[in-house]
Amino acid sequence: MTSRLLLLIPLSPLVACGPEAPATIISAWSESGAALLSLDADTVSLGHDTLGLTVHDEVGEGLAGLSLQIEATMPDMGHGEGSVEIAEEGGGVYLLTTDLDMTGLWILDGVILGEPADPFLLAVEAW
Repeated sequence: MTSRLLLLIPLSPLVACGPEAPATIISAWSESGAALLSLDADTVSLGHDTLGLTVHDEVGEGLAGLSLQIEATMPDMGHGEGSVEIAEEGGGVYLLTTDLDMTGLWILDGVILGEPADPFLLAVEAW
């Protein structure tokens, strides 16, 4: 997971410069291209908050019954993990409950567990 964070290093100047918000990533394909993951918002509140995550296959069918693992980190600030709990709602919809302790860009570094595992990367802004 750490090696994929290097891809975000070019985004770090955006966090420190000007009034523009840093780049969020609310929709991305998994590394294999087998799943499209989409968040229902690009921001979360500090403390406990909930985001919807929809997971589809290449033809738009919801992918239910997945085992997901997500770590929330803030690499620009050297922060460790914020917690992310995952609950399946059905039809490819999952609820992510976050507990983030600092404002700024948080990376949701995840994986669809299985053989083989299928990593993905999303990013949200915490306020």
